[in-house]
Amino acid sequence: MTLPSWWSSLTRWTHRVRTLEGLHALGRCGPVVARGGRGVVAFCEASLLELVPPELRRALPHAEFTLLPTPPRPFDPEDFHKDAEVSVTPVLAPMNFRSLPPRTRTDRPSTQNSGTTDSSYVGSGVPFEEHESRFSSCGWCGGADTRCIFENGSSLYSHYETTTYASWEYECLGCGLFSHTRNSHTS
Repeated sequence: MTLPSWWSSLTRWTHRVRTLEGLHALGRCGPVVARGGRGVVAFCEASLLELVPPELRRALPHAEFTLLPTPPRPFDPEDFHKDAEVSVTPVLAPMNFRSLPPRTRTDRPSTQNSGTTDSSYVGSGVPFEEHESRFSSCGWCGGADTRCIFENGSSLYSHYETTTYASWEYECLGCGLFSHTRNSHTS
């Protein structure tokens, strides 16, 4: 954190602080302290927000220490009684998804239908299809400013019906965390 040259041009940095050690790390980062914490928004859960030390608030007078919002989680369309999954790191997308081209397609043999393939798209900006955008609000903060990073689809054929499965994983550009949802449709 102390080495990047882009600190001088940074206007906003959002961070979900999960531990008291994470808060102390902010206070030890020279470029952040030099700016007085200007542009830093640290989301903290209620129990952690109460522990922000006074000396850190004095060292970073312009930083925002904000209570992490906890809106209702979006429901999982495949199971109306279950929330969408949320994660600090990607669930299905690789950790290097930001360094991949915007939409990289991967085909692999289907595990459900021999002779067919399942496709996945991964990258830093896999577009949501119009009907999928309803699944794209952040599961952590409820923000609508998200970017799809993984999309997967497969189909299972039988004599009488076809079931299509799809899943999406997206990154919230507001809080920087990840949500994952899936859907199935039988016709």
